[in-house]
Amino acid sequence: MGSDRKRMKMDIAGLKSFVEVPADSDFPIQNLPYGIFRPKAGEVPRAGVALGEYVVDLSVLAEAGVFQGFNAACFSEPTLNTFMGLGKEVW
Repeated sequence: MGSDRKRMKMDIAGLKSFVEVPADSDFPIQNLPYGIFRPKAGEVPRAGVALGEYVVDLSVLAEAGVFQGFNAACFSEPTLNTFMGLGKEVW
């Protein structure tokens, strides 16, 4: 198990993003924090991840069928409760 975890850390360290991210950013491709954002005033809040200075809208990716193995409609909800309830196997 330890060698799998070490290999995973090495794989993550080598990830590259198509989005230009400053070297000193708190949100490089290796650190994608989940959050809730509102794209425009008056729009319904939904799930996203920070990537550099941008927010990746997870509801758009879900609608495009990017996610497999769970009901990704949870990314259109105004909280992360349903998503977090799916467990770390999904996160």
